[in-house]
Amino acid sequence: MSRSLARAGVTRLEAALVAGGLLLVGGTAAVLAAPREASVEQRARQELGQLQRAAGDWHREHGACPTISVLRRDGALAEGMSAEDPWGERYRLSCGEEGVVVRSSGKDRRPGTADDLSSAG
Repeated sequence: MSRSLARAGVTRLEAALVAGGLLLVGGTAAVLAAPREASVEQRARQELGQLQRAAGDWHREHGACPTISVLRRDGALAEGMSAEDPWGERYRLSCGEEGVVVRSSGKDRRPGTADDLSSAG
């Protein structure tokens, strides 16, 4: 076997080892990120529920659709309750026949997409 072929074999082996290592690291990162993202979504769903209950109570008492600022001003929100979802976007409240609905734009931070969250479902 020539010296250049031996070098090429080692280079290919090294490349294969590095590529395998990168796949392993990438796969591990994806596996570790999934539970973390699930817990972020779970936190958002809990906050949606808390906001919906507070806004619904306020709505029934006052007969108007509240804003988060109004809920905070009137002491209807729990101490430290954030007006922003875990992704840094402001929760949105709306009122209709179904009562008060609280929405989050979800992970992509864009309303009207598949990852949106809502207290209505």
